[in-house]
Amino acid sequence: ILYISPYWGMLVVFWICYNQQSTNFQLQGCQMNYLTGDVIFSPAFFQMFDALVIIVCLPMIDNFLYPFLEGKVGRNLKVLEKMTAGFVCVGLGMLSAGIIETFRLKSPD
Repeated sequence: ILYISPYWGMLVVFWICYNQQSTNFQLQGCQMNYLTGDVIFSPAFFQMFDALVIIVCLPMIDNFLYPFLEGKVGRNLKVLEKMTAGFVCVGLGMLSAGIIETFRLKSPD
């Protein structure tokens, strides 16, 4: 049990962050101006866009990024190292959402 507890701990934090997109990020999207040219995107589009990005990027990460990094390191990456890389991506996404929210709140609209 002690061996898998770091994985469980990381998964709890990951799912807390990931589920933000169906709650807080959806509310944030409802208050944004999502008119792009002549096309209007609904906040639900961003939820669908996330799924599409995962479907497209996951095979690229598995087939190109991880083998490239393993070649640089000279060994296979451990699961916990891959999860840490994923957390860095989640953290960058949360940071960008926070920056967008800050600009949205400061906008004169």
